[in-house]
Amino acid sequence: MVTGLIEHAIHGKGSTSKYCVVVTLDVRNAFNSVNWHLIRESLAKIGIPAFLAAIVNSCLQERRLWYDTDDGLQEYAISAGVPQGSVLSLLLGNIMYNDILNLNLPEEATMVGCADGKHLEDAELYSCEAISAVKGWLESSGLTLAKEKTEVVLITKYRKINFPRIQIENHITTSKSAIKYLGVMIDGKLSYKQHVQ
Repeated sequence: MVTGLIEHAIHGKGSTSKYCVVVTLDVRNAFNSVNWHLIRESLAKIGIPAFLAAIVNSCLQERRLWYDTDDGLQEYAISAGVPQGSVLSLLLGNIMYNDILNLNLPEEATMVGCADGKHLEDAELYSCEAISAVKGWLESSGLTLAKEKTEVVLITKYRKINFPRIQIENHITTSKSAIKYLGVMIDGKLSYKQHVQ
């Protein structure tokens, strides 16, 4: 889907776009910080039957962490996160983040991770606006964006490549020649040379 959106942005019929900026974002402690209340709300919003929601809820209730200290065994009540190593973990995480897909973004931005524009400055602006919306949602959900893990690649059909800069608060990320997205190296020309290497 991502490469399809990129191709359409820079090569699509009737497209006046010349630049496409792909930004990957990372949530700090993504699985450890998953908010149980938001999971329950999201399950209700997407219409999961009550009996299935009750099963999920039973997986989240009364979770305890036992750990050794110099003073002996200690207990900590867990109130967030999903059971790691379980198939359910990724599913519950995705369900909780489902509301991000409904954020009000610039028309030129797509939540999958692409923002395009006729001018490089437009693509930078749309990317920053989209990131700001995502960051706001994360913070309102008790989550934190790992700004230092943000990666950017500019995809364009122009021969001369400029390097956009994406700013998140005081952190600036400059475009790389390629970034890894779900195990695939995406480069500025969609040639996949870095991936093959």
